[in-house]
Amino acid sequence: MKTKIFLCFLFLLVSLFFDSKELAAQCTSCTVIIDGNAAPDGVISNGSIVCITGNRTSQVLFNNSSNIRICIGNGASWNGSFSQLSSLSSLDNFGEIQINNDFNGNWTINNYRLMTFSGNINSNKSIYNYGEMIIPGGLNVSSNATFFSNGILSIGGAVNFNSNSNVSLEGNTAIGGSVNINSNVSVNFSGNLSIGGALQLNSNSGIYNLNSNRCNSISVAGAFNNNGIISGNNLNSSGSPLRLNKAPSGNVLSGGAAVGNCPFQECLQTEIIETPSGYDAVYIYRCSDTFTMPSIGLAEEIVDVMVAVVAGGGGAGRGEAAGGGGAGAISNRDGLPLIVGASYPVAVGSGGTGSNSLNQRGANGTLSSFLGINSFGGGGGGSSSAAARNGSAGGSGGGAAANNNPGNGQGTRGGNSGNQTNSGGNGRRGGNGNQLNGGGGGGAGGPGSNGANNNPGNGGNGVGLNILLNIPNVQNSFAGGGGSTGRNPAQIYGAGTGGSFSGISLGGDGDGSVGVGIGGSGRANTGSGGGAGRNNGGAGSAGMVIIRISYRILPVEYLYFDAFFKRETKSVDLKWSTAKELGNSHFEIQRSLQNINNWEVIGNEPGLGWSDNPVAYVFSDDNLPLIGNFAYYRIRQFDVNGNASLSKTISVRLPSLNQVNGVWRAFPNPNSGERFSLELINEKEYNGEDLTVKLISPTMVNRVIKGKNLREISGLILEEFQNVSRGIYLLEITWGQKAEYLKIMKQ
Repeated sequence: MKTKIFLCFLFLLVSLFFDSKELAAQCTSCTVIIDGNAAPDGVISNGSIVCITGNRTSQVLFNNSSNIRICIGNGASWNGSFSQLSSLSSLDNFGEIQINNDFNGNWTINNYRLMTFSGNINSNKSIYNYGEMIIPGGLNVSSNATFFSNGILSIGGAVNFNSNSNVSLEGNTAIGGSVNINSNVSVNFSGNLSIGGALQLNSNSGIYNLNSNRCNSISVAGAFNNNGIISGNNLNSSGSPLRLNKAPSGNVLSGGAAVGNCPFQECLQTEIIETPSGYDAVYIYRCSDTFTMPSIGLAEEIVDVMVAVVAGGGGAGRGEAAGGGGAGAISNRDGLPLIVGASYPVAVGSGGTGSNSLNQRGANGTLSSFLGINSFGGGGGGSSSAAARNGSAGGSGGGAAANNNPGNGQGTRGGNSGNQTNSGGNGRRGGNGNQLNGGGGGGAGGPGSNGANNNPGNGGNGVGLNILLNIPNVQNSFAGGGGSTGRNPAQIYGAGTGGSFSGISLGGDGDGSVGVGIGGSGRANTGSGGGAGRNNGGAGSAGMVIIRISYRILPVEYLYFDAFFKRETKSVDLKWSTAKELGNSHFEIQRSLQNINNWEVIGNEPGLGWSDNPVAYVFSDDNLPLIGNFAYYRIRQFDVNGNASLSKTISVRLPSLNQVNGVWRAFPNPNSGERFSLELINEKEYNGEDLTVKLISPTMVNRVIKGKNLREISGLILEEFQNVSRGIYLLEITWGQKAEYLKIMKQ
């Protein structure tokens, strides 16, 4: 029975989307899967890749295995409880994890979502935090250990960075206790650092500012003593000043670092673009922050979630014939399984600093990341000494330098890696050794050019991003390589130009002049390489993370969708209502029994088409199974163009209608001839054989009905009942070698 009712009323908006749990995102090549507290699917042995889905609170037994790799999926969690783990190789977290005990082995932990960590980072162990990391107590980083954080970092207690530890702090860092930086520790820094206690820098230690294209700040609440170096790396000109809340005792601030406050800086730019079927929301991050997946309106659905991750560009080399910095890599992904309402940290990589020494290359740019989608920073450019002339590998490779050592005139090519990346150009020594020219840094759109006679190498060109198409307020040019420097026989100093795209300069130009000789910086937040300089290489620029969500406006806006079991009729009434309809063709009602994987169409209901007023619908499912448990329902709505969208899934608990004996049941019985259903009540006795059914009475000609479709057979029997008088009838059912007789009363 179907009815349609038109109603006008006030309403509350209720979300109609089925809250399904996302499976492991970014966890691939799993050899063992652990779903929540269930037993492992697979055997854990040496070298296993163990992927955790669901919510795991029970201990994981690793069977004394070694070289284990663990992955926690998006939407999953693990309390970190384990035993019999001989050694851990790596752990990748895309969900939530709590680590209270150290793992054996020289492990690496990559955190992309939320990690609570209680412990220390011992020698030959590494933590890379691109998400949110909470350390309730203190932290000790041992010699030869690595701690890299670009995201959100919160430490409750004191921190000690021991000699020869590798430390980089980017993004937003809050430390409740004191910080001690021992000798031979160079902390690369960008973002915001708040220290609740004292800050002590010992001799031969330092904090060095990275190019984040925004003001970087350090605030120290307690005593502040600097026996090392705190340097802004002269990055004020590239938009990356370093500001501290007070001056330290001991050594003075250097490289443009100064006491002061950073002005308010907008990290996120949001653009809304109309499309033929709805709209796109574009989120553009120029610094590390947190993205929260927006909720879905009742009249819309998500078509796609796309992301582009641009890494920081590499810094350039120093010297007469130095190499340009390489561009950061670009990674593109669509179809991301982001969970509505969930928060996802965004890590935007900084640009590498240019070299101020002939014996050091420019620094590589740093990695940008979103939910494990990583892009590597651009390679640093080579400097004009034999030890530092090679360009560094990176997203795109840094350009090589040249020097006067006999037989070593041509520097080696900078390396490359990642997506849309290219090599840096070679340096060159020619003209009887009197011509020296560096190579340009690689760009996402092409390699850096080699140094040639009288021609320093130019930076490789950049690219535009598809994710930014049709957005008028955003410059769509990224990842150009930096230009180089050179010297000709007349001792005239030249310079290569930085790469460009669509008429926009991206990579920094080289500057080989004796007077200034400072290479240009990469264009801000494009992941472009710096230009080489005779006296100082230019800095690479910071990267960017872009998230684009495509929404489709649905033809209908639901108000509610409910289901009710009616015991008197042994049926389920489905009721739903639309607030408005825009080209609504019809609704397809779907049902699944026992689970939500096997759907069948049980009916259709025509839509109104176009309406600005609420419309209510009712559909009755009167063909219920005899076995109880749950029935699941959903609606698939079609517009006039044939596009379809699904409602949320709802469930109804059904009482068991099983009879004690027999294989078949006639319902209802007694029967008035209005409806009839032949139903199977013992599935073990029927294996899909052909059925032969006869309604037997001494006063009528027995009609034989054959087939397997119970709905069709029931309809034909109902036709017979409608033509007979009151009384007792016998229904004969035969299948295979079996037969059963049912008595039916016609009222």
